[in-house]
Amino acid sequence: MPERFRYELSNDAPKCTRSEDRLGHAAFAERVASVIAGVDATDGYVLGLHGTWGSGKSTTLNFIVECVQEHDRSEECSILHINFQPWLITGHHDLIGAFLKVLSEKVADRKSRLRRWSPKSAQMVKAADAVGAIVKVGTAWADPAGGLASSVAGNAARKAAATVISRFAAEPSLQSAHKEMADRLRDLGRRILVTVDDIDRLDSTEIRCMMQMVKSLGRLPNVVYLLCYDRAIVWRALDGTDNPARPSFAEKIVQQELELPVPHRTQLLRMLDEQTGFLVGHTEHTPRWDHIVRDGARRWIRTPRDVMRFANAVKFSWSALEGEIDPQDLFAMEGIRLFDSDVFDWIRENRAMLLREGRFLAAGDGAREAVAERLKQVIPEPDRPEVLDLMAAIFPQLSELLLDLPQAWTEEHADTVTRRGVGSEAGYDAYFGLFPSADAVPLSELHALMSTTESSVIEASLRRYLRQANSVGGPMIGELLEEIYIRYHGQHPAEPTEAMFKGLFAEGEEIIATDRWASGLFDVNSRSELHLIIGRMLEIWGPVQGGAQLVDAFQAADSPALLADVFESRGRELGIFESGGGANRPRVSEACFKELGDILREKIRLAESNGTLVKAPFFFAIVRSWKHLCGPDEPRRWLENGMKSDASFLVKTCRGLVTMSTGADGTEYRMRDAPDPELYELSILNDAARRHLEECDLTADERNLLSSVLDGLNRMLG
Repeated sequence: MPERFRYELSNDAPKCTRSEDRLGHAAFAERVASVIAGVDATDGYVLGLHGTWGSGKSTTLNFIVECVQEHDRSEECSILHINFQPWLITGHHDLIGAFLKVLSEKVADRKSRLRRWSPKSAQMVKAADAVGAIVKVGTAWADPAGGLASSVAGNAARKAAATVISRFAAEPSLQSAHKEMADRLRDLGRRILVTVDDIDRLDSTEIRCMMQMVKSLGRLPNVVYLLCYDRAIVWRALDGTDNPARPSFAEKIVQQELELPVPHRTQLLRMLDEQTGFLVGHTEHTPRWDHIVRDGARRWIRTPRDVMRFANAVKFSWSALEGEIDPQDLFAMEGIRLFDSDVFDWIRENRAMLLREGRFLAAGDGAREAVAERLKQVIPEPDRPEVLDLMAAIFPQLSELLLDLPQAWTEEHADTVTRRGVGSEAGYDAYFGLFPSADAVPLSELHALMSTTESSVIEASLRRYLRQANSVGGPMIGELLEEIYIRYHGQHPAEPTEAMFKGLFAEGEEIIATDRWASGLFDVNSRSELHLIIGRMLEIWGPVQGGAQLVDAFQAADSPALLADVFESRGRELGIFESGGGANRPRVSEACFKELGDILREKIRLAESNGTLVKAPFFFAIVRSWKHLCGPDEPRRWLENGMKSDASFLVKTCRGLVTMSTGADGTEYRMRDAPDPELYELSILNDAARRHLEECDLTADERNLLSSVLDGLNRMLG
């Protein structure tokens, strides 16, 4: 599909010429037209073309008319076509009157009395009494016993047939006009094809009137009617039932009913492919896509209208979400919305379960299975296996819960997030909001970051997200780092790049500074995400390549705080520093760790001598690493001098001595353990905290922090 037409929406208009045929309807139309051209309809004949809504009846009708008109031009005995459109008329009186008027105008010449019958007679036809008489006579002719067909004329049909006929006889102008029309048609010797489309779109009263008119007044010499309808709708309007085993009054009207050929599913899917190929044509062909096609598209697409509705929906949604959601998932979700609406409603109402959030994080299997069972109940039993397979393809984390089958489709959550599937938070919110969430990083930017070889591009993005706020005012850098971290996981993790590693170290100090002590309870911890990314990249590289990259990064970086933080992490992996959560597999060798320590020692001493070390966002990692590399005297002296002279220095020092909890009443600090006695003199710390609280202008949070430290020191000092 050309680029400029990829989002062109279809108006679902029927095709007009056989050159547009895609589903084999042209050959069927040609055969029907040849029969119409050769049939002898001395007393009139009625054909019915049956097909469900959207199956292509109007298109096929246009093809038949085209063939008839070609015959009209090639044969001496031409066929006059009249297209009667009941949609344009309201009320059964106007319907009959309009048909008589159209027919008379088509067959009369300019001097004919029938021509002059309009508009005067048209005015008479619109008069309730006159038209009512015609309707009643038609009813009596069709069903003189006063049976079910008589009811179609409404209350008047319940009157005696003699009264009906006498009232019709009182309208000689209409009666004679109808007779003259029949005589003229007989003398004319010209066949007439009357097509009536969309009968099934009329209301029940109008359907009954339309069919009754064809039965009674419309049965004229040399006239062939071709009626298009959905049989179930018309039968139900005439008989009050759509039971195919019950004889229908329609059988007394339609002398020959034709079944519209059902297009092969392959043809319909090929049409869908042409309309939506721009979306999924270049995506990876995976078993997951096979599930979507087999359990979704092949089940949904049954008529040409299904193709157009589906294609329009996909084009509209993708034009709003292009590049920000997995295209295969969007394709599947639009199909569910159109064709499995109850399932769609369940998906929309069960976000917490699908994304494993809120109470479903801690819910037992019983609670989750109860919700899954409600999903199964909204799916019709014949479709249940296919729909559940489809759901598992879109939400892989629910595969075991929904299907409980060993062969169920599985996908790591990291892969779902990486492709921005609807099973991820960002993908789900983007689809249902028809726009990426304000708290989500654009997928296009993530692709660019993961593929660039320019560290300056990565640094620029990191700086922008450091300053960009999410919907609740927090920094977006945490969301960006989380997305990057996820892309180094899954079945096909991204390959680490030197550009990404350098960019992270270049902006690392500002990133760890956003680890706000007064942050929200559920905010993403930027410092933790940064360390997870660095650790994962080293793990993928391996000790040799990862160690070399880390040494280069340490030599280029200017932030002792960041380097000390990374140095401590590698030391915990090697068992050199105490690890409260247990040791992880070492990412670097002991020799590399020693080399990193040599670099860090010089950077700490240089920053201390030129006065820049006090600008670090926190000191706890610095002083612990400093002590390991140089002994306790240098960091202890630096700490004591800073705590005595500078309140801001003391606050940064105390950040590393407390634990923090955030609740409805704000942030609470608590000093649980005694500070390292080799680094901190408790009396000096106590005196400095007391004096700065009394003398300095501090924020409420800083006062809360120092007061908590004082409380802890008082307990420890007795």
